Amino acid sequence: MAVNTWVGGDSGNEADWFTAANWNTTGVTNRVPTDADMVVIPNVTHQPTLGTSGDTILSLYVASGATIDSAGGSEIVIKGNADGTGVTTSGTSIEMVGGFGGTSVSFNIQVPSATNVDLSPDAGTGPTNVTINHSSCAVTMTVGMIVTGNLTITEGSLSTGSNQALTVNGDASVTGTLTGNASAISLSSLTINSGGTYNATSGTTTITSEDSGTGVAWNNTGGTFTHNNGLVKFTTPAATVMVENTWYDFEMDADASTREYDIRDTSGNAITILGNLTVTEGRLTSLTTSDAITIHGLTNVAANGTCWHDADQDTNKIIHNGLVTNLGTYKINDGTTVKLNGGIRQLGTLTIA
Repeated sequence: MAVNTWVGGDSGNEADWFTAANWNTTGVTNRVPTDADMVVIPNVTHQPTLGTSGDTILSLYVASGATIDSAGGSEIVIKGNADGTGVTTSGTSIEMVGGFGGTSVSFNIQVPSATNVDLSPDAGTGPTNVTINHSSCAVTMTVGMIVTGNLTITEGSLSTGSNQALTVNGDASVTGTLTGNASAISLSSLTINSGGTYNATSGTTTITSEDSGTGVAWNNTGGTFTHNNGLVKFTTPAATVMVENTWYDFEMDADASTREYDIRDTSGNAITILGNLTVTEGRLTSLTTSDAITIHGLTNVAANGTCWHDADQDTNKIIHNGLVTNLGTYKINDGTTVKLNGGIRQLGTLTIA
């Protein structure tokens, strides 16, 4: 294990990560980093740019004012933790005090133990893609993080620090474990794969789009969703599908009153909302005709919202155990049994078709 410090002094190749003369390793000069090196990028005249092939290192520290750039979104594989030598922080695999250059870098974290990461640069946006890929890897975010691309937890776990927000502008795919200790988590889409777990924040998980491949905003394909009494809020700007058996608080807030959101069970022909259902804007419907839907808390349909819009995708039973307040449109379709155990405050349009 050695500290390998960027110097960027080779004439004509001052920014090339793979030019050996741009590095100064403890005890050995002129060596490109290896997976045994704690890499340090100080604030010097010439900052490094990775080639398209990327590199594998032990840990990374980018100092204040320094940057790291990529020739084409290349990936750095991180294999371990820094030991506190020099400016590195013990128990940390990535510490981004500085920032990224014009093109961000992706990180594949394969640390076989607990580790901390700081991927919130002092200026600009965060990394392109982040992958957690070791069964013993337990990553904790020490600051809030914005991932401009995708988050993939193939193995291991990622936990947000207390009150550290996580934003993923691309798709989030979880086969390991994602735990939200923050008050707010925002994902473009979420896929909980078989064997994967999402331990939700007790605050709000916001889903802002849908998976670019499947067209599904929330897709539980056999994993575990632990709601922790939190709200899942959908704000996708397109018609989409949400696949899950049990929610706590659920809100749809589309960008248009005509936007249609379809809920579907993962198995068993039942969908349960343990808390409240809020339809702020858009049309909510069930995608499976045999599903029974139970809402234990309040149901609130705003002026631009429609509950159970599409008769072609009707359900066999809808049970409201709490008060239904309808300021928009509530539609009871032919063949559906609707139980209003908590009553209805009817100020909008009630349609029986």
